[in-house]
Amino acid sequence: MTTCAWRLPEREVMRNTKHVYLIIGVMILVGLGCAVSGVVVTGCGTPVASNVALAPLALHPGDFPAGVTPIGIPSYAKPGFDRLPCADAYVEQWVRELPPRRTEGSISIGRYPSAWSAQQAFSFLGNPPLLNIVFHTIPHASVPNLGEQAWVEGPTSLGVQYVTFVRCQAVVHMNFPSPPNYDTVFDRTLLLAYAHKLDQRLQQALCSPR
Repeated sequence: MTTCAWRLPEREVMRNTKHVYLIIGVMILVGLGCAVSGVVVTGCGTPVASNVALAPLALHPGDFPAGVTPIGIPSYAKPGFDRLPCADAYVEQWVRELPPRRTEGSISIGRYPSAWSAQQAFSFLGNPPLLNIVFHTIPHASVPNLGEQAWVEGPTSLGVQYVTFVRCQAVVHMNFPSPPNYDTVFDRTLLLAYAHKLDQRLQQALCSPR
């Protein structure tokens, strides 16, 4: 009698314990599912609140030589970031070299809610496609001491050069005409000098703890 009196509560406790473990397991799986869907499915991760405006960082006096001026975004402009909707802030600045050359280029900055989504954007925009790596159809090279990672590509057969780097969850993508196809000041040296200036501003605005 005494033995049976103790076994019944023990079974009930074990049954209740199993239910508790089951509920905890379901909650953990749901939480993991939300996290995975936020990062893997959307590629975005959890948004990070920030009141830093990107537009004032894009272009400062002295970034480019005299004769290069900011212009409004042409109606045909369609930034590469539009295929990467994770950016929670975005700015695009176009600049033009005044006559007689009138060549123009663009500077795009996208800020991402996680390091993972920023890296995905950088890989999409900055890393040369596999065929270019194999066949060397577009000259490309990594850039030391610029951002956390950086690539420079071009000039392409159309005379376009690209500079892409990532810094503190912000991805910068520059698209400019380049010699020798164009008679322009936008050569690689000038573009990388500007990229380093922009990189310093991004570090001060986005990397410092708040």
